Amino acid sequence: MKNLCDYLQINSIVFDKTGTITHGIPRVTHVELVDKSSCTMNQLLAVAGTAESFSEHPIASAIVHHAKQVGVARTIVLHLRLL
Repeated sequence: MKNLCDYLQINSIVFDKTGTITHGIPRVTHVELVDKSSCTMNQLLAVAGTAESFSEHPIASAIVHHAKQVGVARTIVLHLRLL
């Protein structure tokens, strides 16, 4: 094993915050509702899970999976604009 001095040439360190490297797929590990007066956690997860269900992006899939895991049902979407 090298000592710390051997690593001083490193320019960047990548942290696997989403679990992509360690688990092979992104996953939601924590959700924090900052403004609790605007909606509930279930409402937030319902809207986010529904909106992301239209996406094929791996992070979107992680959000949809998390919403399902905690038992939040998708909501009805009347208008969705993909950017």
